[in-house]
Amino acid sequence: MRNVMKRAWEIAKEGQLKFGGMVSEYLSESLKIAWKETDNKEVTVSWKNEKGSEIILTVRNITEEYIGYNEILKEDITRKVDKMEVTKLVIEGEEDKSTNICRTVDHKAIEAKSAVFRGQEFNITVRIPSDINEKVWSEYDKHQERRKERIRKLEEEQEHMNKVYSILECGA
Repeated sequence: MRNVMKRAWEIAKEGQLKFGGMVSEYLSESLKIAWKETDNKEVTVSWKNEKGSEIILTVRNITEEYIGYNEILKEDITRKVDKMEVTKLVIEGEEDKSTNICRTVDHKAIEAKSAVFRGQEFNITVRIPSDINEKVWSEYDKHQERRKERIRKLEEEQEHMNKVYSILECGA
């Protein structure tokens, strides 16, 4: 919360410098912008792989997706999501231009399908060191594990309730 307020004041001050007026006049809108920035936080990490190539990876946690525009209500339609998106992959100074970059199922590598690298198209797999993996995805992975656990418990509860209902129906 403190970081959001600090960032909101920075944005408000930028607005004042650009358009004039008082900083407080910009605070309401700058708070909205600062909250939105924290919702879609990007993390950039870099490391050298086993061949000595420098790799730079930028990942963003997406909490809301744009679906479309409602002409009747005159507002954007969005939905809540929770996913990580690789927004940038740079290998040896060359940025991958493919749009299909994702983490492998075992969570140990990044795959770029149909990546254009040095003028040729490849499927590139870049292994992620465990410390980098932890830095970028740890909170997301923990959240997903808690979510899976809640679903598992709900399924167990549902199964138990089905057994109770079947016993009650047989006894009735």
